[in-house]
Amino acid sequence: MRRSAGAETSNPARHGPLLGRLVDVVTTVDPWVGHPYRFAAHWMTGSPEDVRFANRLLERSFEYHPDDWRNPFYLGFNRFFYLGDNQGAADALDRAAGLPGAPAYVGRLVARLRADTAGLETSATFLAELARASEDPQARAQYEAALLEIDTERRARFLDEAQQQFRRRAGRDLARIDELVRGPHAVLERLPDEPHGDVWELTDEGRIVSGRLRRRYEPFVHENDLRRRQSWARQAEDGEL
Repeated sequence: MRRSAGAETSNPARHGPLLGRLVDVVTTVDPWVGHPYRFAAHWMTGSPEDVRFANRLLERSFEYHPDDWRNPFYLGFNRFFYLGDNQGAADALDRAAGLPGAPAYVGRLVARLRADTAGLETSATFLAELARASEDPQARAQYEAALLEIDTERRARFLDEAQQQFRRRAGRDLARIDELVRGPHAVLERLPDEPHGDVWELTDEGRIVSGRLRRRYEPFVHENDLRRRQSWARQAEDGEL
Protein backbone atom coordinates (compact mmCIF):
# COMPACT_ATOMS: atom_id res chain seq x y z
CA MET A 1 0.00 0.00 0.00
CA ARG A 2 1.31 3.40 -0.94
CA ARG A 3 1.82 5.81 1.94
CA SER A 4 0.20 9.20 1.84
CA ALA A 5 2.22 12.38 2.23
CA GLY A 6 0.65 12.82 5.66
CA ALA A 7 1.80 9.37 6.75
CA GLU A 8 5.34 10.21 5.67
CA THR A 9 5.45 13.29 7.88
CA SER A 10 3.42 12.04 10.84
CA ASN A 11 6.56 10.97 12.69
CA PRO A 12 9.13 13.79 12.76
CA ALA A 13 11.76 11.41 14.18
CA ARG A 14 11.95 9.85 10.70
CA HIS A 15 13.37 13.12 9.39
CA GLY A 16 16.06 13.78 11.98
CA PRO A 17 18.77 15.22 9.69
CA LEU A 18 16.31 17.66 8.09
CA LEU A 19 14.94 18.69 11.47
CA GLY A 20 18.46 19.20 12.74
CA ARG A 21 19.38 21.50 9.86
CA LEU A 22 16.19 23.52 10.30
CA VAL A 23 16.63 23.95 14.05
CA ASP A 24 20.30 24.77 13.51
CA VAL A 25 19.32 27.59 11.13
CA VAL A 26 16.59 28.92 13.44
CA THR A 27 18.80 28.94 16.52
CA THR A 28 21.71 30.46 14.62
CA VAL A 29 19.55 33.35 13.37
CA ASP A 30 17.93 33.81 16.79
CA PRO A 31 19.82 31.87 19.49
CA TRP A 32 17.64 33.38 22.24
CA VAL A 33 14.55 31.53 20.98
CA GLY A 34 13.76 28.76 23.45
CA HIS A 35 11.46 26.00 22.24
CA PRO A 36 13.34 24.77 19.12
CA TYR A 37 16.21 23.41 21.21
CA ARG A 38 13.84 21.15 23.12
CA PHE A 39 11.85 20.32 19.99
CA ALA A 40 15.03 18.92 18.47
CA ALA A 41 15.78 16.94 21.63
CA HIS A 42 12.30 15.44 21.60
CA TRP A 43 12.13 14.44 17.95
CA MET A 44 15.71 13.78 16.85
CA THR A 45 15.83 10.22 18.20
CA GLY A 46 16.02 8.08 15.06
CA SER A 47 19.75 7.36 15.28
CA PRO A 48 22.76 8.02 17.52
CA GLU A 49 23.87 10.76 15.12
CA ASP A 50 20.49 12.49 15.42
CA VAL A 51 20.60 12.33 19.23
CA ARG A 52 24.16 13.68 19.37
CA PHE A 53 23.24 16.51 16.99
CA ALA A 54 20.27 17.40 19.20
CA ASN A 55 22.56 17.28 22.22
CA ARG A 56 24.96 19.75 20.61
CA LEU A 57 22.04 22.10 20.01
CA LEU A 58 21.03 21.78 23.66
CA GLU A 59 24.59 22.53 24.77
CA ARG A 60 24.56 25.64 22.55
CA SER A 61 21.43 26.81 24.35
CA PHE A 62 23.28 27.08 27.67
CA GLU A 63 25.01 30.29 26.57
CA TYR A 64 21.75 32.01 25.66
CA HIS A 65 19.45 30.45 28.28
CA PRO A 66 21.77 29.93 31.25
CA ASP A 67 18.94 29.84 33.81
CA ASP A 68 16.59 27.45 31.99
CA TRP A 69 16.77 24.10 33.77
CA ARG A 70 14.82 22.33 31.02
CA ASN A 71 17.63 22.33 28.47
CA PRO A 72 20.25 20.54 30.59
CA PHE A 73 17.45 18.27 31.79
CA TYR A 74 16.66 17.22 28.21
CA LEU A 75 20.38 16.76 27.58
CA GLY A 76 20.61 14.44 30.57
CA PHE A 77 17.56 12.53 29.39
CA ASN A 78 19.04 12.02 25.92
CA ARG A 79 22.41 10.90 27.24
CA PHE A 80 20.81 8.36 29.55
CA PHE A 81 17.90 6.92 27.58
CA TYR A 82 19.35 7.01 24.06
CA LEU A 83 23.12 6.83 24.48
CA GLY A 84 23.48 4.91 27.75
CA ASP A 85 25.89 7.55 29.09
CA ASN A 86 25.02 7.55 32.77
CA GLN A 87 27.93 9.74 33.87
CA GLY A 88 27.24 12.33 31.16
CA ALA A 89 23.55 12.26 32.08
CA ALA A 90 24.35 12.83 35.75
CA ASP A 91 26.57 15.79 34.86
CA ALA A 92 23.83 17.41 32.77
CA LEU A 93 21.14 16.80 35.37
CA ASP A 94 23.43 18.13 38.08
CA ARG A 95 23.57 21.39 36.14
CA ALA A 96 19.77 21.39 35.78
CA ALA A 97 19.21 20.69 39.49
CA GLY A 98 21.05 23.87 40.45
CA LEU A 99 18.97 26.19 38.27
CA PRO A 100 15.89 28.22 39.31
CA GLY A 101 12.62 26.33 39.10
CA ALA A 102 14.16 22.86 38.78
CA PRO A 103 11.89 20.26 40.44
CA ALA A 104 13.27 18.36 43.40
CA TYR A 105 13.12 15.08 41.50
CA VAL A 106 15.96 16.24 39.23
CA GLY A 107 18.37 16.01 42.15
CA ARG A 108 17.04 12.54 42.93
CA LEU A 109 17.72 11.48 39.33
CA VAL A 110 21.30 12.69 39.62
CA ALA A 111 21.75 10.67 42.78
CA ARG A 112 20.29 7.55 41.19
CA LEU A 113 22.62 7.84 38.21
CA ARG A 114 25.63 8.50 40.38
CA ALA A 115 24.81 5.44 42.44
CA ASP A 116 25.29 3.46 39.26
CA THR A 117 28.49 5.19 38.13
CA ALA A 118 30.28 6.66 41.15
CA GLY A 119 28.91 4.67 44.03
CA LEU A 120 26.25 5.00 46.69
CA GLU A 121 28.33 7.18 48.98
CA THR A 122 28.68 9.89 46.32
CA SER A 123 24.92 9.85 45.86
CA ALA A 124 24.31 9.99 49.59
CA THR A 125 26.65 12.96 50.00
CA PHE A 126 24.98 14.79 47.13
CA LEU A 127 21.46 14.18 48.49
CA ALA A 128 22.40 15.09 52.05
CA GLU A 129 23.69 18.45 50.82
CA LEU A 130 20.52 19.05 48.81
CA ALA A 131 18.39 18.23 51.86
CA ARG A 132 20.48 20.52 54.07
CA ALA A 133 20.33 23.44 51.65
CA SER A 134 16.68 23.11 50.60
CA GLU A 135 14.26 25.70 51.97
CA ASP A 136 11.27 23.81 50.53
CA PRO A 137 9.89 21.28 53.06
CA GLN A 138 8.43 19.09 50.30
CA ALA A 139 11.70 19.01 48.38
CA ARG A 140 13.60 18.25 51.59
CA ALA A 141 11.24 15.36 52.28
CA GLN A 142 11.92 13.93 48.82
CA TYR A 143 15.68 14.11 49.34
CA GLU A 144 15.38 12.46 52.74
CA ALA A 145 13.23 9.71 51.22
CA ALA A 146 15.95 9.13 48.64
CA LEU A 147 18.55 8.92 51.40
CA LEU A 148 16.45 6.22 53.04
CA GLU A 149 16.39 4.35 49.71
CA ILE A 150 20.19 4.55 49.60
CA ASP A 151 20.41 3.11 53.10
CA THR A 152 18.10 0.32 51.96
CA GLU A 153 20.35 -0.38 48.98
CA ARG A 154 23.44 -0.52 51.22
CA ARG A 155 21.81 -3.26 53.26
CA ALA A 156 20.52 -5.06 50.17
CA ARG A 157 24.07 -5.16 48.80
CA PHE A 158 25.24 -6.64 52.09
CA LEU A 159 22.60 -9.32 51.60
CA ASP A 160 23.79 -9.83 48.02
CA GLU A 161 27.21 -10.76 49.38
CA ALA A 162 25.61 -13.13 51.88
CA GLN A 163 23.58 -14.65 49.06
CA GLN A 164 26.75 -15.33 47.07
CA GLN A 165 28.37 -16.89 50.12
CA PHE A 166 25.30 -19.10 50.61
CA ARG A 167 25.47 -20.18 46.96
CA ARG A 168 29.10 -21.21 47.36
CA ARG A 169 28.38 -23.06 50.60
CA ALA A 170 25.14 -24.77 49.55
CA GLY A 171 25.88 -25.28 45.87
CA ARG A 172 22.49 -23.84 44.93
CA ASP A 173 20.49 -20.61 44.91
CA LEU A 174 18.45 -19.31 47.82
CA ALA A 175 14.92 -20.63 48.00
CA ARG A 176 13.89 -18.34 50.89
CA ILE A 177 15.45 -15.31 52.54
CA ASP A 178 15.49 -16.98 55.95
CA GLU A 179 17.94 -19.61 54.64
CA LEU A 180 20.61 -16.95 55.13
CA VAL A 181 20.12 -17.24 58.91
CA ARG A 182 18.59 -20.70 59.38
CA GLY A 183 19.48 -24.20 58.32
CA PRO A 184 22.71 -26.07 57.61
CA HIS A 185 24.05 -23.46 55.18
CA ALA A 186 23.26 -20.28 57.15
CA VAL A 187 25.82 -17.50 56.64
CA LEU A 188 24.40 -14.74 58.91
CA GLU A 189 23.39 -14.59 62.56
CA ARG A 190 20.53 -12.21 61.73
CA LEU A 191 19.17 -10.25 58.79
CA PRO A 192 19.78 -6.49 58.79
CA ASP A 193 16.70 -4.43 59.56
CA GLU A 194 14.75 -3.15 56.56
CA PRO A 195 14.98 0.67 57.00
CA HIS A 196 11.28 1.26 56.29
CA GLY A 197 10.23 -1.20 58.99
CA ASP A 198 9.24 -3.83 56.42
CA VAL A 199 10.75 -7.20 55.46
CA TRP A 200 13.23 -8.43 52.86
CA GLU A 201 11.87 -10.42 49.93
CA LEU A 202 13.28 -12.64 47.21
CA THR A 203 12.00 -11.85 43.72
CA ASP A 204 11.20 -14.48 41.10
CA GLU A 205 14.53 -13.58 39.50
CA GLY A 206 16.36 -14.29 42.75
CA ARG A 207 17.09 -10.68 43.70
CA ILE A 208 16.80 -9.49 47.29
CA VAL A 209 14.59 -6.42 47.62
CA SER A 210 12.81 -4.37 50.26
CA GLY A 211 9.24 -5.46 50.84
CA ARG A 212 8.26 -1.79 50.86
CA LEU A 213 10.09 -0.67 47.73
CA ARG A 214 9.95 -3.92 45.72
CA ARG A 215 12.93 -2.72 43.66
CA ARG A 216 16.60 -1.88 43.94
CA TYR A 217 18.19 1.57 43.91
CA GLU A 218 19.42 1.79 40.34
CA PRO A 219 18.53 3.53 37.07
CA PHE A 220 15.51 2.05 35.30
CA VAL A 221 15.61 1.59 31.54
CA HIS A 222 12.52 0.41 29.67
CA GLU A 223 13.02 -2.73 27.57
CA ASN A 224 12.28 -0.75 24.38
CA ASP A 225 15.15 1.64 25.18
CA LEU A 226 17.43 -1.30 25.94
CA ARG A 227 16.59 -2.91 22.61
CA ARG A 228 17.30 0.34 20.77
CA ARG A 229 20.65 0.74 22.54
CA GLN A 230 21.58 -2.85 21.73
CA SER A 231 20.57 -2.41 18.09
CA TRP A 232 22.66 0.74 17.77
CA ALA A 233 25.60 -0.97 19.47
CA ARG A 234 25.42 -3.91 17.02
CA GLN A 235 25.25 -1.53 14.07
CA ALA A 236 28.27 0.37 15.39
CA GLU A 237 30.22 -2.88 15.72
CA ASP A 238 29.28 -3.79 12.14
CA GLY A 239 30.39 -0.37 10.91
CA GLU A 240 26.86 0.69 9.95
CA LEU A 241 26.80 3.74 12.24
